[in-house]
Amino acid sequence: MEKEKIIKEINPLPSQEVFFTAISYGTIYHLTDGRTFSISDETEILLVTGIADPVPEEIACRESNSYHMLQYPDHHIFTIDDMQEILKRFSEIDARDKIILTTEKDAVRLEKFRNEISGIPWYVIRSGIIFYSAKERSLTTGSSVSLIISSKEHKR
Repeated sequence: MEKEKIIKEINPLPSQEVFFTAISYGTIYHLTDGRTFSISDETEILLVTGIADPVPEEIACRESNSYHMLQYPDHHIFTIDDMQEILKRFSEIDARDKIILTTEKDAVRLEKFRNEISGIPWYVIRSGIIFYSAKERSLTTGSSVSLIISSKEHKR
């Protein structure tokens, strides 16, 4: 029903198809050694992002009862001052079970701090894109949903 409503509102041309996508989250793994981690309701999370819209990552943190966020501008190049701010904020979290969590996109830009990060519980959340099939009638509640409109190619 929801999809039909959106398609009706978009009103695509006969030569266009509408696809629906959502972000999916998978394994959480350590930034430097790759070991996996499962968030519990007792895990305190410091979410560190340098992306335009961290809402999907915030949704992924809801498995924990508590999370904190340090948000930097989109495409942020992390500096040593940022690292000091992140580690200071992390040390202020009064919990035995705590981690720093970041996106795969940000993990690439943090790679240069590999030595500083190696002894810290700094994890990356794996993400991907799900394409909803044309037969699915509804979209997943709480998902960040995107639309893709493409033109069909007609071959003669």
